[in-house]
Amino acid sequence: MKHPQKLFNALRFAGLLSVIVLGLVSIIGTGGGGGSSHNNNNQLNTYYLDSDGDGYGDPDVTTESASRPQGYVTDDTDCDDADAAVHPGATEVCGDARDNDCNGQIDEGCSTGGPWVPDTGQTTCYDLSGNAYNRCPYEGDEFYGQDACYDINEPSYTKLDAGGNVLSSRATSWSMVRDNVTGLIWETKTNDGGIHDKDNAYTWHDAEDVFIAQLNADGFGGYTDWRLPTLEELRSIVNYGDFIPSVDSYYFPLIMADMSSRHWTASPAAFDTNFAWRLYFYNGVDDATNKGDQWSAIAVRGRQSGAWDNLASNSNGTVTDDNTGLVWLQRTADVNNDGMIDDRDQLNWQEALAWCESLVYAGHDDWRLPTIKELATIVDLSRQNPAIDTGYFPDTVASGYWTSTSASQLPGCAWKIDFAYGNSTYFGESGDLFEYSKSSEFYVRPVRGGE
Repeated sequence: MKHPQKLFNALRFAGLLSVIVLGLVSIIGTGGGGGSSHNNNNQLNTYYLDSDGDGYGDPDVTTESASRPQGYVTDDTDCDDADAAVHPGATEVCGDARDNDCNGQIDEGCSTGGPWVPDTGQTTCYDLSGNAYNRCPYEGDEFYGQDACYDINEPSYTKLDAGGNVLSSRATSWSMVRDNVTGLIWETKTNDGGIHDKDNAYTWHDAEDVFIAQLNADGFGGYTDWRLPTLEELRSIVNYGDFIPSVDSYYFPLIMADMSSRHWTASPAAFDTNFAWRLYFYNGVDDATNKGDQWSAIAVRGRQSGAWDNLASNSNGTVTDDNTGLVWLQRTADVNNDGMIDDRDQLNWQEALAWCESLVYAGHDDWRLPTIKELATIVDLSRQNPAIDTGYFPDTVASGYWTSTSASQLPGCAWKIDFAYGNSTYFGESGDLFEYSKSSEFYVRPVRGGE
């Protein structure tokens, strides 16, 4: 009975040999010797630092690891890892001179020379008494040259989701609105009691230190550069063709526009450091009030306006604004041609329209009376008496200047800008709506271009 024992010993030796062989294979495989490869469970991959947390990494800051380290991603296409608003697929912000979507182009799809001045939204023409025309006057007719006779930079908006992605105009829920004319991106208000709630009210300082600070801390929409709009910027979304509200309610449905509500701007008043400018979406009127008062606030991001920083004299009696593309008559209109600007150079609204339309100056005959949004772009709220850069406009009177825009709430009046402080209105300081009717007389500064 010795054969079975021999068989058992042979099998035991074979098993031991197998264990030894497997052990050697394991040692060789994990020791990195020769040309052997790593075990798949320990494969090293390249990861890219994502400092701003937008899901896209910095191609120049890498690490090798078998698993993804915290703060690193596999995508290396971020072109600015210090700003969560800049990454592939982000919305291009017109006028900020940055490649927001990391495609190698700056301000693609934007109008050159922007931001442009949006049209006021006024589509109806009126006579001196405020009677509406069935159709606007043709060139050569009485009252030609008023706002609705020209369609300049028609307002255009795009709805954006919480990630800054473009939505259909029919979307029923959106987080932001992009103004396709100015390139500015606006916060959308809510009715949920949160930080975006339409009913929230702040002092001027808290609007910045609480409201705006919270949006940036939250990285709302993936951005950290939200701010209060300037008066010029807030005025850019006013629809002067309507009132209650005087804003596009399709894109801004929850913006406060009742008789008791105003919206803060970032613009302090030059005449009193305790005051700042606010705007009334009930009818588009703006004024200044104490910074300690509580009012609504809406946030914006994108290039800040400031037309007086981009003015250039053409050495022919005209001034070009590179921000808007508008060309201005440098002098207040000397309508009686006596070489001086005084009370005799004031016209009523109908006369102001006709005078600008007939003007031939510096080789051009396409001068016109500016709209309320256009004239507001040369206001400098850091100055007073007059609120304009007198280096470019040296004879500006600290008084009212006509615009071509009728007051939709009371079309027997037209908007003017008071260059004493820079505010816009269509009624008198006493509140008398008829004090500044179209029969009143104010100064004139013609404009051309901007289309």
